[in-house]
Amino acid sequence: MTEQQPSLPNNYDDWCWYRQGKKQNDEKQYEQAIASFDRAIQRESNAYEALYGKGNALFYLKRYEEAIDCYERAASIKPDSCIA
Repeated sequence: MTEQQPSLPNNYDDWCWYRQGKKQNDEKQYEQAIASFDRAIQRESNAYEALYGKGNALFYLKRYEEAIDCYERAASIKPDSCIA
């Protein structure tokens, strides 16, 4: 099964920040992941996948209120997305 590419950014640099954050989350480098997702979000404010990824990193760090904020922001940007 192939991974579906999110529609996140149209810019390659934005996509790289998102992918880096995702990899860092997978490697349990949550603080670094948050920084990477923040870079993607800074470059593309509607990057709901990056907000979701950041929410996951925050959740793993037990920063639940911040995680919920990220999830809610992601859902408000793309309410019909199964990711958001």
